[in-house]
Amino acid sequence: MDALRGDPGTAALDLGGIAGEFEAMGYPLPSADCYADAALLAERAGLDPAPDLADSRRLYAACGAVPLL
Repeated sequence: MDALRGDPGTAALDLGGIAGEFEAMGYPLPSADCYADAALLAERAGLDPAPDLADSRRLYAACGAVPLL
C-alpha cells in the first residue's frame, strides 16, 4: 500500500518486485494483479507498461482468470 501513495514510476517498480515475490512463492493470481497494477502505474508515469502487462496476462491465463478491468 505504501508504494501506491508515492510517485507512480517508483510505485510501478515496487509493485513489479512484489509481483515477482508472489510468483516465486507460488501465488500466481496476486502476482498477476500486482503486475497489472504495475503496468497501469508505469503508463501513468510515462514508462513502458508492456513487460508488466505481458507478465500479468501470462499469469492470468495460467490461472484461468479473467481480470475485471
